[in-house]
Amino acid sequence: MILRRNGVILSISAGLAENPSSGFISYCAPKFGLEGLTRSLVTEKESHGLRLNPLHPGGVCETQMG
Repeated sequence: MILRRNGVILSISAGLAENPSSGFISYCAPKFGLEGLTRSLVTEKESHGLRLNPLHPGGVCETQMG
């Protein structure tokens, strides 16, 4: 991708990476690490024509299906 000066890296993280919640340490810690890695790559590689995007899908709630 660097040689072609074109590419996209998409990291799938979570909102809890930026807003941790009590009781979710084993879930939040790796997401926070992925978020930090993505942000570091942005500062190092964006000048090479790469796009780096963290994706934060929303939560899933239980609903009553009728």
